[in-house]
Amino acid sequence: MSSTERLEVLFDRYVRRECTPGEVTELVLLMQDPAAEEILTPAMMALWERIRKEETTYPVNWEQMYASVTSVEDVQEPLPQIRWWRPMAAAVVILLAAAGSYLLFISRKTAKENTTMPVAMQDASPGGNRAVLTLGNGDTIVVNAHQNGWTAQEGSSSVVKKDSNTLVYETTGKNTATTVAYHILTTPRGGQFRVVLPDGSRVWLNAGSSVRYPVAFNGTRREVTLTGEAYFEVAADARMPFRVTAGAVVMDDLGTAFNVMAYPDEAQLKTTLVEGAVKVQRKEEAVILKPGQQVAAGQELKVQTVDTDEVIAWKNGEFSFNHNSIYEIMRQIARWYEVEVKFEGQHDTYLSGNISRSANLSEVLRMLELAGDVKFVMKDGQVTVIKK
Repeated sequence: MSSTERLEVLFDRYVRRECTPGEVTELVLLMQDPAAEEILTPAMMALWERIRKEETTYPVNWEQMYASVTSVEDVQEPLPQIRWWRPMAAAVVILLAAAGSYLLFISRKTAKENTTMPVAMQDASPGGNRAVLTLGNGDTIVVNAHQNGWTAQEGSSSVVKKDSNTLVYETTGKNTATTVAYHILTTPRGGQFRVVLPDGSRVWLNAGSSVRYPVAFNGTRREVTLTGEAYFEVAADARMPFRVTAGAVVMDDLGTAFNVMAYPDEAQLKTTLVEGAVKVQRKEEAVILKPGQQVAAGQELKVQTVDTDEVIAWKNGEFSFNHNSIYEIMRQIARWYEVEVKFEGQHDTYLSGNISRSANLSEVLRMLELAGDVKFVMKDGQVTVIKK
């Protein structure tokens, strides 16, 4: 059998999940041959068309994943540095970017017969629109328990639940109070919500986050305090700059859109500018970001250029991973699905790809298993990560 024929056979076996570990290694080696692209392109295109015709809804952004696959050919780095997938299986897992959820679909249909599936038959539903509002007097209100149109009054301001995921503040008259009341909107793990502040600025809260703000902005600055993660679209007002404080880091802007990730369990606080301009300061250090830049507050303020669509994917209903460690990925999953995560041993797995946040946890974990050298066991609200 020629190498060309062998490559075609192995590719077919691989997409059917019939390859032995030795055959996977052989496939990786054969795919490094420049002739492999010409051989496999028709097969991959046929597989792609077959997947697109399936009526089943898959938890993957197909268009973006396919674009990722077809763009790999433009990367001039040697195989071990391919940015889309973990180096050890990079060449083969490129196929999974197009075929992964198709394989997931096949495995789900045969799950009852397949007793070797590593994900235990337990599941967790994705998060949703959930939040708690703390009023100025300390009273708490479970916002998602109220119907649209619910309202509360605080001084000269009122807050209205406009729809299933949005609170809107409106000023009903001149503020004559000597002190301004503060509200706190908190999303639990597995929750997300949006609030339109009194000045018209909009804030999207990710899971396990909170934002504290006045019910009316007075003085020379609009100030809010954040824990967790939020995306801000700030209403322009040059006379009253907008400030976000997260721990020891302060972000100032005049009217812009940016994302702040400030979870206590993350090593670095990250601010990403989508449009406009923002100044990020910590004690004596300060940087001014341009659109498409991100500053990470570690031992120093470090600026880099990033893909903003990936950073704010959570706001648009997706997980977006770009060479993220399995530890980073599982922290995101733990927050959104309200599960505890345990690791057995040390892991050096890095993964990339997009998965819908509306998918059940079992679907997400199966996609991660297909893409990397990890497997998962789900039991009693805990996910254990095991090296394959």
